[in-house]
Amino acid sequence: MATIKEVAKEAGLSVASVSRYINNKGYVSDQAKLKIEAAIQKLDYRPNEIARSLFQNKTRMIALLLPDITNPFFPMLARGAEDFLVEKNYQMVLSNTSNDIARQEQYYRSFQQHNFAGIITAVETNEEQESAIPFIQVDRTTKESQFFVKSDHQLGGRMIGEYVCQTQPKKVLIMVGPQELMSVQQKNKALIHSLDQAAIPYETLAVETFRLETINRIVATVLERVGEFDTVVATNDMHAMYILKAALQQGLDVPNDLQIMGYDGIDFAELSTPQLTTVKQNVYQMGYLAAETLIKKIENEPIETESITIPVEMVEGQTMRKVIV
Repeated sequence: MATIKEVAKEAGLSVASVSRYINNKGYVSDQAKLKIEAAIQKLDYRPNEIARSLFQNKTRMIALLLPDITNPFFPMLARGAEDFLVEKNYQMVLSNTSNDIARQEQYYRSFQQHNFAGIITAVETNEEQESAIPFIQVDRTTKESQFFVKSDHQLGGRMIGEYVCQTQPKKVLIMVGPQELMSVQQKNKALIHSLDQAAIPYETLAVETFRLETINRIVATVLERVGEFDTVVATNDMHAMYILKAALQQGLDVPNDLQIMGYDGIDFAELSTPQLTTVKQNVYQMGYLAAETLIKKIENEPIETESITIPVEMVEGQTMRKVIV
């Protein structure tokens, strides 16, 4: 494998000049750049990334911090982020906190110690963490979030509300996710406003976590109360599909006895029978844009906006009754 000294010799320049070019540190004339590029191509030179990171005081590593990798939503997001990062010659390190604050803090310390270039995070951050390494929040934003990529959850809530109202439900059960998340607040506020406007009765069921370990208990709680309501708006597609499975096992007719609405639009939702009606987020694009915006920030490129909101769309399946026009 060629060394930087061999590249300098081939180009007829000093090692310092080649180093400045490779590390993008300091002035290098256009003529010298051409000579260095030709030498690199001829010798098939590949920079030593460890030495390079020591020189620049940062690596080309980007952390993707997720709350729960068992949720199919997040691998879709990770794929979008990784696809962009690979294009830009960055490497992604996926870190799963399992909703554990202590593990999250341990990860942040590790990112700092190993000179990570930036962090894409779907978990809440604090001021100290945000000031240490360039970061962007994705999906799960909080009131304090300013640099983020997320879906238009107000639109999603309004879509669900309008769709549910058109099916003329008897009563709606709204599964309410973790209230500290802005996505949950925005979606439910818009949904409830639509139901209130149409004078449709509803109840809420607190769901404190999205973790799948609790899903059987949640589903059992929902199905115990079927009869009080005929429509369930689930917190996400995974909850919706578990409810669908349990309802069919109990002999319920979906959607005539029980309507089920999901949220997320994960790929698995298309495989359910009957197919789940849901609001689809463009999760891949969310991850891709988060990575793109973060790299612009790291490389001091112009950023049109530090807050990106992506539209959602209704996917009509067979778990809701036909809309009455």
